[in-house]
Amino acid sequence: VPENAHFGQAGDPSSPLLTVKHAMVQLNYRALLKLHLQVDSVTLLNGKLQWPLSDTNQPSRELVVDEIRTHVRFLPNDEWALDNFRAQFAGARFTLLGKIAHASSIREWQFLHRREPATAGQWRARLNRLADFIENTQFSEPPEFRLNVRGDARDLQSFSVRMMLSAPGA
Repeated sequence: VPENAHFGQAGDPSSPLLTVKHAMVQLNYRALLKLHLQVDSVTLLNGKLQWPLSDTNQPSRELVVDEIRTHVRFLPNDEWALDNFRAQFAGARFTLLGKIAHASSIREWQFLHRREPATAGQWRARLNRLADFIENTQFSEPPEFRLNVRGDARDLQSFSVRMMLSAPGA
């Protein structure tokens, strides 16, 4: 049970940083008895993702996703289940759920493999546009976004997505 864990690129203050107050990793003890390391699930509590956007000569600016809590299960037959991911971003509450069969096949999805990956400058520009949009958007009450995704990673046509957005006073 790691506590106060930090995940990010060491020595690079401009890279994203994920901090987690509590992380729980559930190992498969039967596999461990056979000297195989197998993770059955991971739980994160009180997480915070900070993505700095400012250059060195500019005022401090960052995108922050906080109050992250989630539980991911790695099931038999290469199935992953995301149970109750919750977070807050830009004043909105997000909930994500899902189950993906043959999950390791995600790495073969062609649209994830761009010929020319975006540069750090391109990412920073995109994220700054997002931050500008967020700063200019106001709600009378915090919006809520729920997403439930299910499918087989070997067949993109099998995916179903249910989305609910509640934004009173938008």
